[in-house]
Amino acid sequence: MRGALLTQDFISQGILLTDAWHALDDGRFEAFHDALRTVYVRVEGGTRLNEAQTEAELIVPTLEALGWSCLPQQQANARGRADVPDTLLFAERRSHDLALTETQPGRRFLHGKAIVESKRWLRPLDRSGQDRGEIETPSSQMLRYLTRAEVVSERAVMWGLLTNGRHWRLYWQGARSRSEEFVEFDIASLIGVRGLDADLLAAPTGDAEHALKAFYLLFSAQAFLPQAGDAQHRSFHQLALEESRHWESRVSNALGRRVFDEVFPALVVAMVVADPEARVEVRAYREHIKRAALTLLYRLLFVLYAEDRDLLPARDRRYDDYSLRRIRQDVADRSDRQDVFAAGMHRYWQHLCDLFRAIAQGEPTIGLPAYNGGLFDDAREPILARIALGDAVVAPLLDALSREAGNDQRPHWINYRDLSVQQLGSIYERLLEQAVVSDGAGGVRVEP
Repeated sequence: MRGALLTQDFISQGILLTDAWHALDDGRFEAFHDALRTVYVRVEGGTRLNEAQTEAELIVPTLEALGWSCLPQQQANARGRADVPDTLLFAERRSHDLALTETQPGRRFLHGKAIVESKRWLRPLDRSGQDRGEIETPSSQMLRYLTRAEVVSERAVMWGLLTNGRHWRLYWQGARSRSEEFVEFDIASLIGVRGLDADLLAAPTGDAEHALKAFYLLFSAQAFLPQAGDAQHRSFHQLALEESRHWESRVSNALGRRVFDEVFPALVVAMVVADPEARVEVRAYREHIKRAALTLLYRLLFVLYAEDRDLLPARDRRYDDYSLRRIRQDVADRSDRQDVFAAGMHRYWQHLCDLFRAIAQGEPTIGLPAYNGGLFDDAREPILARIALGDAVVAPLLDALSREAGNDQRPHWINYRDLSVQQLGSIYERLLEQAVVSDGAGGVRVEP
């Protein structure tokens, strides 16, 4: 799954608590799953379909399996076919029939719920194509159509589906950043279509059946209607957006507490112990240690965020062996086995230093451009350049930044892609208020 409209934690955990999930009986889901398998068997073995074939053979049958009533090519203005979404969707047949009574095509949008833009099988959705007529980027095209649909429908149509048959995206006109805040599912992979190339940009799916159920609940016609039993008559999307914000805040608050209470204090103490030039009785030195610890911590938070958001090429085979994701997976596996991390070995520290240097200077051989800005410049933080933290220090700190206990009390990955830059910045600003003081016994402690 890709996109930032809903948090990964809501999709993987929060959705399990919704009434719609509990109401999705096995028979209805199996019927939907069987319908998709029947549809997508047509593209196994490397089949090539043009846009019209993809729409007819894959997209329309899938929409019908999702409970939609479809009306093709509804013109929203006077610009002609070039500015017309492929399909106007109705959640109920009576709305479709009512729309057909409108003499002005634009007024049919008043009865719709969403629009669809269909592309040829496997066409990239975020860049222009190579074929004639594929100059415009599909994602930009969808945003333009959706803006127009909102106006002519008097805000009745606020949702858009963009698909190339394999990838299905859901856009919301009310999102803060519509270009990034969509939700995308790789449906062909979820149902096991053979012969597909790996989607290197997609987040790990985990349980394919769970992901497919989430797709059904979010893309079905029923999701756009008031949910049974909800006193405020909200649609499933409204409920999902509200719950997703709750999960985002929960992740941010939990991470903040762990950083303030555990990670930052332990990091400061460990850096003082590792520094051969430590002078804890000198206030200026304690300020330098605080700044160096903040820099190291924010480097880690930045890379965790950037890899989860694909701002760093974490899914590139050239980069993945050098990624922070590789280290934290190794730490997690060893921690779960209750393995021993050596105090005098510095394997993780050296890996981090190499990674930070590559990010600062760039490393084209692994697909990594230089990221300027000074965060990874050791010349600005001489303490970081002269210390080395042992594996016994780095491993628990990195694991604390990477995982948290879920509802089942088992460790779950923290989804940094669910956090905003503002939330990470807030953690940093609150750390600035912390003071590093002498403990009177040759060491230091952190005080609020």
